[in-house]
Amino acid sequence: MKSVIDSKKHRAVFENRPKRYMLNCNNYGDIPGLTNRADGDPWDVFAPGYTYKALHIGKPYQIKDIVGYLRLDSGNDKLAVLL
Repeated sequence: MKSVIDSKKHRAVFENRPKRYMLNCNNYGDIPGLTNRADGDPWDVFAPGYTYKALHIGKPYQIKDIVGYLRLDSGNDKLAVLL
């Protein structure tokens, strides 16, 4: 996980989802190219502290820090990131 901090390769990209599918997060997306073994999809990220859809959809953001880690029994974990 530490490899995504200040990485030029791994960036957070946020998705256009209806609020009811945002898992109670304001900004939800993933890190393309960084696969989560639990589901084979990119790692899920959310950015707390920003208003709903305050971040541009589809724009890659540099991850400054990981401020939280939501560990799920399924292994489909989520990272809370600071941009």
